[in-house]
Amino acid sequence: MDIRGEPRVPYVESREELPESQREYYDRITASRDEIIGPFGVLLHSPVLAGRVADLGTYLRFESALPEGLRELAIVVSGREFDAAFEWAVHAPLAREAGVTEAALDAVLDDTPVDALPAAEGLVIRYGRELWRDHAVSDETYQAAENAFGVQGVVDLTALLGYYGLVACVLNAFQVLPAAETPLSVY
Repeated sequence: MDIRGEPRVPYVESREELPESQREYYDRITASRDEIIGPFGVLLHSPVLAGRVADLGTYLRFESALPEGLRELAIVVSGREFDAAFEWAVHAPLAREAGVTEAALDAVLDDTPVDALPAAEGLVIRYGRELWRDHAVSDETYQAAENAFGVQGVVDLTALLGYYGLVACVLNAFQVLPAAETPLSVY
């Protein structure tokens, strides 16, 4: 089933849609992601912003101190907290490929306890839930995250969650939907 609808603004799909002086932003985005996907077709209506968002995302998604599986898990936590169907449809399969357990993905999707999960997966979910729901992280959860990931890892985790909150806001506000089925509601 194809549930992809039209976003609220025309989706920028080619570099020729931008003024020549701003096509470098399109090129930078496609250099790290191969194509314009998700929020970037909307963000390119503000090319400088799109470029800066993409630069931050490149570091957080591909280069941060956290292992790939935990990065993808954090992304789906943010996506789930915002009910961002596109984020879930894209990143849940990537999380599986990176070794995230099905139990962890089910816990995120179904909002169930994380105590029985592998420690690092449960910790990423708990940290993300606390940050999004309480707008803070408890001392106990913070200390566990610092012990597990180091200070840089916790900084990267926090920024990654926030970055994908930004992405979810763009996806949801502009109604950018996935081209595949997703268990999340789509408006």
